[in-house]
Amino acid sequence: MIHRTASECDLEDQRKLIEAVAKEDLTALRNTLDQKCEKCKHELREAVSVSLSNGKYDALEILLERGGNDLRKFALVRAAERGNLPMLDHLLRSDMRGDIRGAMGDHTYNATWKAAYKGHVHVVKTLIDAGQDVTRFDGNFLRRLRKKGHHEVVNALLEAGATKYDRERDAKYAEQNKLLYEAMDWLRKRITVR
Repeated sequence: MIHRTASECDLEDQRKLIEAVAKEDLTALRNTLDQKCEKCKHELREAVSVSLSNGKYDALEILLERGGNDLRKFALVRAAERGNLPMLDHLLRSDMRGDIRGAMGDHTYNATWKAAYKGHVHVVKTLIDAGQDVTRFDGNFLRRLRKKGHHEVVNALLEAGATKYDRERDAKYAEQNKLLYEAMDWLRKRITVR
Protein backbone atom coordinates (compact mmCIF):
# COMPACT_ATOMS: atom_id res chain seq x y z
CA MET A 1 0.00 0.00 0.00
CA ILE A 2 1.22 3.53 -0.73
CA HIS A 3 2.24 5.57 2.28
CA ARG A 4 0.15 8.61 3.04
CA THR A 5 1.34 11.60 5.02
CA ALA A 6 0.06 12.13 8.55
CA SER A 7 -2.44 14.70 7.29
CA GLU A 8 -3.69 12.26 4.66
CA CYS A 9 -4.28 9.56 7.27
CA ASP A 10 -7.64 11.05 7.98
CA LEU A 11 -9.50 11.22 11.23
CA GLU A 12 -12.10 8.73 10.05
CA ASP A 13 -9.44 6.02 9.70
CA GLN A 14 -8.10 6.81 13.14
CA ARG A 15 -11.59 6.84 14.62
CA LYS A 16 -12.27 3.38 13.15
CA LEU A 17 -9.03 2.05 14.55
CA ILE A 18 -9.60 3.47 18.03
CA GLU A 19 -13.23 2.32 18.05
CA ALA A 20 -12.22 -1.23 17.09
CA VAL A 21 -9.64 -1.28 19.90
CA ALA A 22 -12.01 0.19 22.50
CA LYS A 23 -14.73 -2.34 21.66
CA GLU A 24 -12.12 -5.06 21.22
CA ASP A 25 -13.73 -5.93 17.90
CA LEU A 26 -10.80 -7.95 16.62
CA THR A 27 -12.27 -8.55 13.15
CA ALA A 28 -12.87 -4.82 12.60
CA LEU A 29 -9.41 -4.11 13.98
CA ARG A 30 -7.76 -6.52 11.54
CA ASN A 31 -9.81 -5.14 8.64
CA THR A 32 -8.88 -1.56 9.53
CA LEU A 33 -5.21 -2.48 9.86
CA ASP A 34 -5.27 -4.26 6.49
CA GLN A 35 -6.35 -0.99 4.89
CA LYS A 36 -3.58 1.02 6.60
CA CYS A 37 -0.20 1.68 5.12
CA GLU A 38 2.76 0.24 7.03
CA LYS A 39 4.28 3.65 7.81
CA CYS A 40 1.24 5.20 9.50
CA LYS A 41 2.75 4.57 12.94
CA HIS A 42 1.15 7.59 14.60
CA GLU A 43 -2.28 5.97 14.38
CA LEU A 44 -0.97 2.67 15.71
CA ARG A 45 0.61 4.42 18.70
CA GLU A 46 -2.69 6.08 19.56
CA ALA A 47 -4.45 2.72 19.30
CA VAL A 48 -1.80 1.11 21.54
CA SER A 49 -2.37 3.88 24.11
CA VAL A 50 -6.11 3.15 24.08
CA SER A 51 -5.55 -0.59 24.46
CA LEU A 52 -3.15 0.01 27.37
CA SER A 53 -5.60 2.35 29.11
CA ASN A 54 -8.53 -0.03 28.72
CA GLY A 55 -6.79 -3.35 29.33
CA LYS A 56 -7.50 -4.70 25.83
CA TYR A 57 -4.89 -7.47 25.71
CA ASP A 58 -6.04 -9.18 22.50
CA ALA A 59 -6.27 -5.90 20.60
CA LEU A 60 -2.82 -4.94 21.90
CA GLU A 61 -1.33 -8.19 20.62
CA ILE A 62 -2.77 -7.60 17.14
CA LEU A 63 -1.41 -4.06 17.08
CA LEU A 64 2.01 -5.18 18.26
CA GLU A 65 2.14 -7.92 15.62
CA ARG A 66 1.47 -5.31 12.97
CA GLY A 67 3.63 -2.53 14.42
CA GLY A 68 6.90 -4.35 14.95
CA ASN A 69 9.61 -3.77 17.51
CA ASP A 70 9.32 0.03 17.61
CA LEU A 71 5.69 -0.24 18.64
CA ARG A 72 6.56 -2.83 21.30
CA LYS A 73 9.13 -0.43 22.74
CA PHE A 74 6.59 2.38 22.70
CA ALA A 75 4.06 0.16 24.50
CA LEU A 76 6.58 -0.81 27.19
CA VAL A 77 7.56 2.79 27.90
CA ARG A 78 3.93 3.99 27.86
CA ALA A 79 2.74 1.21 30.22
CA ALA A 80 5.57 1.99 32.64
CA GLU A 81 4.96 5.73 32.49
CA ARG A 82 1.27 5.25 33.25
CA GLY A 83 1.96 2.80 36.06
CA ASN A 84 -0.05 0.11 34.26
CA LEU A 85 1.42 -2.92 36.03
CA PRO A 86 -0.92 -5.57 34.54
CA MET A 87 -0.13 -4.47 30.99
CA LEU A 88 3.57 -4.16 31.79
CA ASP A 89 3.56 -7.72 33.15
CA HIS A 90 1.79 -8.87 30.00
CA LEU A 91 4.32 -7.11 27.76
CA LEU A 92 7.26 -8.49 29.69
CA ARG A 93 5.88 -12.05 29.57
CA SER A 94 4.93 -11.96 25.91
CA ASP A 95 7.77 -9.93 24.43
CA MET A 96 10.93 -10.37 26.40
CA ARG A 97 10.91 -14.03 27.39
CA GLY A 98 13.01 -13.18 30.44
CA ASP A 99 15.67 -11.04 28.76
CA ILE A 100 14.57 -7.45 29.12
CA ARG A 101 17.91 -5.87 28.20
CA GLY A 102 18.46 -7.97 25.10
CA ALA A 103 14.95 -7.41 23.81
CA MET A 104 14.51 -3.72 24.48
CA GLY A 105 17.89 -2.13 25.06
CA ASP A 106 17.70 1.53 26.08
CA HIS A 107 13.92 1.52 26.04
CA THR A 108 13.87 -0.35 29.36
CA TYR A 109 16.01 2.42 30.78
CA ASN A 110 13.50 4.97 29.44
CA ALA A 111 10.60 2.93 30.86
CA THR A 112 12.27 2.67 34.27
CA TRP A 113 13.18 6.37 34.24
CA LYS A 114 9.60 7.42 33.44
CA ALA A 115 8.09 5.06 36.00
CA ALA A 116 10.51 6.28 38.66
CA TYR A 117 9.86 9.93 37.85
CA LYS A 118 6.11 9.35 38.13
CA GLY A 119 6.59 7.50 41.44
CA HIS A 120 5.39 4.07 40.27
CA VAL A 121 7.44 1.99 42.69
CA HIS A 122 5.80 -1.34 41.78
CA VAL A 123 6.56 -0.78 38.10
CA VAL A 124 10.18 0.10 38.91
CA LYS A 125 10.53 -3.05 41.02
CA THR A 126 8.98 -5.15 38.24
CA LEU A 127 11.45 -3.79 35.69
CA ILE A 128 14.34 -4.36 38.09
CA ASP A 129 13.15 -7.94 38.68
CA ALA A 130 13.00 -8.40 34.90
CA GLY A 131 16.70 -7.52 34.67
CA GLN A 132 16.88 -3.74 34.30
CA ASP A 133 20.35 -2.42 35.08
CA VAL A 134 19.92 0.67 37.27
CA THR A 135 23.57 1.62 37.63
CA ARG A 136 22.99 4.43 35.10
CA PHE A 137 20.72 6.23 37.55
CA ASP A 138 22.95 8.70 39.32
CA GLY A 139 22.74 10.73 42.49
CA ASN A 140 21.30 13.79 40.76
CA PHE A 141 18.33 11.80 39.47
CA LEU A 142 17.81 10.21 42.88
CA ARG A 143 17.91 13.63 44.53
CA ARG A 144 15.21 14.87 42.12
CA LEU A 145 13.08 11.85 42.98
CA ARG A 146 13.48 12.59 46.69
CA LYS A 147 12.38 16.19 46.16
CA LYS A 148 9.26 14.87 44.42
CA GLY A 149 8.58 12.66 47.47
CA HIS A 150 9.29 9.33 45.76
CA HIS A 151 11.34 7.86 48.64
CA GLU A 152 10.23 4.26 48.02
CA VAL A 153 11.38 4.49 44.41
CA VAL A 154 14.75 5.88 45.52
CA ASN A 155 15.17 3.04 48.01
CA ALA A 156 14.30 0.44 45.36
CA LEU A 157 16.82 1.93 42.93
CA LEU A 158 19.54 2.14 45.58
CA GLU A 159 18.95 -1.47 46.64
CA ALA A 160 19.31 -2.50 42.99
CA GLY A 161 22.62 -0.65 42.56
CA ALA A 162 21.91 2.96 41.58
CA THR A 163 24.73 5.40 42.37
CA LYS A 164 24.30 7.46 45.52
CA TYR A 165 24.76 11.20 45.43
CA ASP A 166 28.18 11.97 46.83
CA ARG A 167 28.93 15.64 47.50
CA GLU A 168 32.63 15.06 48.04
CA ARG A 169 33.04 13.12 44.79
CA ASP A 170 31.05 15.69 42.81
CA ALA A 171 33.05 18.55 44.34
CA LYS A 172 36.28 16.73 43.44
CA TYR A 173 35.13 16.32 39.82
CA ALA A 174 34.11 19.97 39.67
CA GLU A 175 37.58 21.01 40.88
CA GLN A 176 39.24 18.70 38.35
CA ASN A 177 37.12 20.11 35.54
CA LYS A 178 37.97 23.65 36.60
CA LEU A 179 41.69 22.85 36.48
CA LEU A 180 41.29 21.15 33.12
CA TYR A 181 39.49 24.15 31.61
CA GLU A 182 42.13 26.52 32.99
CA ALA A 183 44.86 24.41 31.39
CA MET A 184 43.00 24.35 28.07
CA ASP A 185 42.60 28.15 28.15
CA TRP A 186 46.31 28.56 28.89
CA LEU A 187 47.17 26.30 25.91
CA ARG A 188 44.80 28.17 23.58
CA LYS A 189 46.44 31.48 24.52
CA ARG A 190 49.92 30.04 23.93
CA ILE A 191 48.95 28.64 20.53
CA THR A 192 47.25 31.83 19.29
CA VAL A 193 50.14 34.05 20.42
CA ARG A 194 52.70 32.23 18.25
